[in-house]
Amino acid sequence: MTNRWMALVVIVVLSLVSVSAKAAHENQGVNAGYDHGFYIRSADGDNLLKIWFFSQIYYEYDLNERARDNNTFGLRRARLLLFGHAFSPKWKYMIMPEMTSSYSTTTTVTRTSVVGVDSGGDTFAFTLEDDDVDRNDRGFRLLYLWGEYAPSDAFHIRFGEFKTPMHRQYTTASNVQQFPNFPMTTITEPFVPGFQTGVNIWGKLASKKFHYDLFAVNGSGFERVNINKSMRVGTRLVYDLLGQDIPYIDGDLAYSEEPQLAVGGHFSYERADGTVVGSYAPGDDMFRASMDGVFKYKGFSFDPEGYFFYNKSQNLKHWGMTVQTGYFIIPKKFDIDLQASAIWYDGALNDQYVFGGGWDYYFYGHPVKLQMDYGLLWTRQPGDDLKDHRIRLSMEIGFF
Repeated sequence: MTNRWMALVVIVVLSLVSVSAKAAHENQGVNAGYDHGFYIRSADGDNLLKIWFFSQIYYEYDLNERARDNNTFGLRRARLLLFGHAFSPKWKYMIMPEMTSSYSTTTTVTRTSVVGVDSGGDTFAFTLEDDDVDRNDRGFRLLYLWGEYAPSDAFHIRFGEFKTPMHRQYTTASNVQQFPNFPMTTITEPFVPGFQTGVNIWGKLASKKFHYDLFAVNGSGFERVNINKSMRVGTRLVYDLLGQDIPYIDGDLAYSEEPQLAVGGHFSYERADGTVVGSYAPGDDMFRASMDGVFKYKGFSFDPEGYFFYNKSQNLKHWGMTVQTGYFIIPKKFDIDLQASAIWYDGALNDQYVFGGGWDYYFYGHPVKLQMDYGLLWTRQPGDDLKDHRIRLSMEIGFF
């Protein structure tokens, strides 16, 4: 955790508490208590500070075909959400620091010196490195830090750092669940939207059945200067065919008495002109698109989503998809899930697949639940496919 970001969070929190206390004093009263999270509210309702927290402790065993197996305990997430409004319900804000992180970094764990003899009889020395993925880099990050003006349900304008509204799945996995109920292969480059800095205009129309987003973001990730002169710009549209304002969360924990059905999609564009990595180079025109749906009814849920990346300059096309379904055997308590995802990369054979299944037990809704899943991670390679296996058990504890 860096001192710079920690100091910023402390200052912001104290400022919000100060504003709430001042408003409470001026209005001769304050409301405080617990309602799916702790809150402080001024008597006139113009100032609100709400506090959520959740963490995910997990066990994971990785059976790797051509690497050493992993057997580990870890802390996947520890997130504090501070949100509400100041001076008026129209002026909203959200702050969410990540105090430990599942965002991977590569760490060298062993080095072995080797001496050999070449075909000419000369000796030589080299070093073998055994690299491992550290899934707990514990890098402190601010994931959400935004302000928003919301005069009506039909119009909100948000500025700051937030999750780009490109995919239903990535939004669903968001802040509540470790697995979506399990991670999708397609949440990777070049499809991944990630947390970005920018502006988003969004709203709900037609009795909250139609949702729209218009965004312009850097496209370069956490608190980074935009690598391009052009922004990543795009739109997302969702329509609730059955039901109203269907929440972005997996499964049918609410055990919907009426069918809920929604369809959506996104389209975005950016032009690379800086130093970039991945399936593009400076000067390339890149397009991303996705289509998705969700159906929920009496404990059953079905969530399909497809992804498309097109580099027009190189005529390069990547496809991805993910499908997840689940059913509550014990309503609002115990469900089982199946999931499959895939990426088909343009070019040489290097497709990736994940097939898995799992279960979830909800002690107290999403704030307190136990999850377990198995996944087969299959990478296609010319004449030599790679198949790894993963088993995970996770306990989520929080209040929200």
